[in-house]
Amino acid sequence: MHADWNERQERWRRLEAWESERLRSRPRDFSRALAWMADAWDLARRYNSSWGSRENAEEHWRYLVEIRRRLARARLKP
Repeated sequence: MHADWNERQERWRRLEAWESERLRSRPRDFSRALAWMADAWDLARRYNSSWGSRENAEEHWRYLVEIRRRLARARLKP
C-alpha cells in the first residue's frame, strides 16, 4: 500500500508541475497550443503506455468514483 501511495503522490506532483507550466506558458496562437498539447500527450504516454486507452479511462473513472464515495462517507462522520 505504501508504494501505491507514493506512486499516486508522484503522479499528483507531475500533474501539478504540468499544470504550473501550462499556466506560465500559455501560447497566444492555436498552432502553438496544439504543439504544446501534443508534447503533453507524449509525456503522459511515456509515463504510462496505456494513456488514452479505453481501459485506462475506465480504470481512472472507477478510481474517481471510489474517491468521491470515500469523501462523501468521510463528510458524514461526526
